[in-house]
Amino acid sequence: MLGSYPIPAYARVVAWLRDAIVLDLPSAEKLATRTAIIPDADADMRILDVLFAAHAQNRHIRANIIGIAETKGRITFWYGDPLTLDKSRQHVSNAAYAALFPLDKWQVNEPILAPMRDGVLVRDKLQPADLLRTVPERFSLGLVKS
Repeated sequence: MLGSYPIPAYARVVAWLRDAIVLDLPSAEKLATRTAIIPDADADMRILDVLFAAHAQNRHIRANIIGIAETKGRITFWYGDPLTLDKSRQHVSNAAYAALFPLDKWQVNEPILAPMRDGVLVRDKLQPADLLRTVPERFSLGLVKS
């Protein structure tokens, strides 16, 4: 449980911060993807449903999502693999369609290619106003040992 919000058994809450939630989700044998969830002011936790639907539909694509945010009905996500970047938006759109109610009109923005080195986010290369900067540096985003 994340507060009163149910999460699947495979997800591990690393940190629940004021502006972000950090989860470890399984991605490969003995590895997890540390992912940031950044809700907007209304803290609509259905963004977690979108992430978990993405996990259920295609674990390889979801394993490269290192951050996801919902702001005023728009989903933004940071993606770590340039080779499958073109497939990722359709995958997240399908996950949103599966996870949300029929009258929800959330839109999925183009993915943001996250600067990565050895499977881990390189924070020095993020834009100064990037939402991923809301996650403290002590939390490495990307591949971590599980």
